[in-house]
Amino acid sequence: MEEVAIKVAEVDQRARSNTRRIDKLEQSNEALTRLATSIEVMAAKQGQLTETVERLDAKVTKLEERPVKRWEVVVTTVITAAVTFVFGLLVQNLL
Repeated sequence: MEEVAIKVAEVDQRARSNTRRIDKLEQSNEALTRLATSIEVMAAKQGQLTETVERLDAKVTKLEERPVKRWEVVVTTVITAAVTFVFGLLVQNLL
């Protein structure tokens, strides 16, 4: 009978130990689930951020092109005026 009591005590001790281990594993599992959820949210926000940066890049590129286009118009106008002036002088001297 004494052997049975010892075995029951050992099984009871193992059951308590296993219960503690299971509780710790459940806590770890919950923490991992929260971490995975956080990573999913971060990935989604990263995707949104990438889209926003791409839109802003396109807008900045358009803004950078404006002065270049204006400068091209100014240069074209100056060259046209200079050629017209020189042509006018040549015509005036010929007449």
